[in-house]
Amino acid sequence: RYGDYSKIDIDPANDKKFWFVNEVMSSGVKNIAGVFQIASYFNNDLAVISIDSPTTGVLSNNEYITITIQNLGEADASGFDISYQIDNGSVISETYTGTIVSGATEQYEFTTPADLSTEGQVYTITSTSVLSGDEDPTNDSTSLEVTHIYANDIGITAITSPTDGEALANEPIAVTIENFGTATQSNFQVSYSINGAPAVIENIAESLDAGETMSYSFSTLGNFSMDGLYTIVAKTQLETDSDPSNDSFEVDIINSSCYTGVNDTQLAVGPYAGDVTNSVITMDENVVVGDLIVTLNIEHTWANDLDVKLIGPDGTEVILFEDVGGGGDNFTNTLLADAATSSISSGSAPFTGSFTPQGSLSDFNGLLSQGDWTLSITDDYDSSTDTATDYGGTLLNWSIKICAEASLSISENELDGELKIFNKGNNQFEVSLANTTSFEDLDLNVYNMVGQTLLWKTLKNTSGFYSYTLDMSYASKGIYLVRLGDQKNSTIRRIVVE
Repeated sequence: RYGDYSKIDIDPANDKKFWFVNEVMSSGVKNIAGVFQIASYFNNDLAVISIDSPTTGVLSNNEYITITIQNLGEADASGFDISYQIDNGSVISETYTGTIVSGATEQYEFTTPADLSTEGQVYTITSTSVLSGDEDPTNDSTSLEVTHIYANDIGITAITSPTDGEALANEPIAVTIENFGTATQSNFQVSYSINGAPAVIENIAESLDAGETMSYSFSTLGNFSMDGLYTIVAKTQLETDSDPSNDSFEVDIINSSCYTGVNDTQLAVGPYAGDVTNSVITMDENVVVGDLIVTLNIEHTWANDLDVKLIGPDGTEVILFEDVGGGGDNFTNTLLADAATSSISSGSAPFTGSFTPQGSLSDFNGLLSQGDWTLSITDDYDSSTDTATDYGGTLLNWSIKICAEASLSISENELDGELKIFNKGNNQFEVSLANTTSFEDLDLNVYNMVGQTLLWKTLKNTSGFYSYTLDMSYASKGIYLVRLGDQKNSTIRRIVVE
């Protein structure tokens, strides 16, 4: 509680400090004391607290320096010197002839102007007060940096389009241009280049005022039709630009050969035993499936009642999950992927995050994506223990993401001879290449569909043949790439592990 008394007094030792004491009750009576001071600690204390002008902008060789001085002491101040210095140049000293009373501030403009006429230069202005007997020299000086801005200076500050995406093709290139200078610009050129290719150059007729930005989309589209990483460099090409350091902007984007289909039509799920809910996503793209991910949003009381499977266009079925989650509810942004680290079988509802399905989505690998993909949900509630009116739910939406199989095209510099791979059964493969023109060692590499190396073996030419027995019994079923070659030439083939 608040104490019975509190009191504040001026310290008689200096008539400046305030002492405060208060009684409080907290596990007994306590007295809390504090001290503070508002008045100056010194009789003589003069400070330059700011440099008011000039400021960053268009500057000349005839700039007047204006400062603000404050008297922090208790005695009035008059007849003192003040000075300014530009960078490490000469010190310009003048006398303040007026009087600044205790606690007051005054502005002063030096009568001697400064030369700040070099475009692009950053000037450091330092101003100092010189008061005889000043008791606190720490606040005598202050500094300010000002920049003489270029008249002609524009640049690219962002590339806003395209961004990382799936199945990119011919895409618009959009950039943000800023006028860093002081002069309005128009009829200037901009360009972009993709992966170091010859630049596409276009002219902008519109005006861009000083300090303003504009968005510009090139009329010539960029080609991003191949999978992989693209580096885009965009530049302004103003002939009179004084600062080329901010002309260009660079960004990396990734085009992945993935296609996403969504069905957001809400459908009832259950509630009666044996009720089946089918929802279809039709994929128009016809690519070889290399990876597939399913995302679900289902509101359903008693997740354990649901059996869910995915059916491909050719009739291939994969069990996503059956009887999981116990008596918990709902699947919220539930992502099912073979690459996930947690099994949905060991999870608990509500299911949120990434899980491996009970079946293997890689069963779809190697199939064509085009056609109807069906999500089939069966409600198998137990009528002996459940009441149908208390159970059931809604399929809110679902999606599939299909990534195309990695390109199996042969490298531009193919090895001499035909690379043959024979399936000997039990996931054993015989790799052979007949070559009687080269006897250098070749590297045999095996990659999975995400580019990870599973094997690296150096093969020697023996009697005109390179050969190796490849044991893939340890590998998960799916599609793998076999590469035989050196740093200059190679041949790539696909194998399927059952």
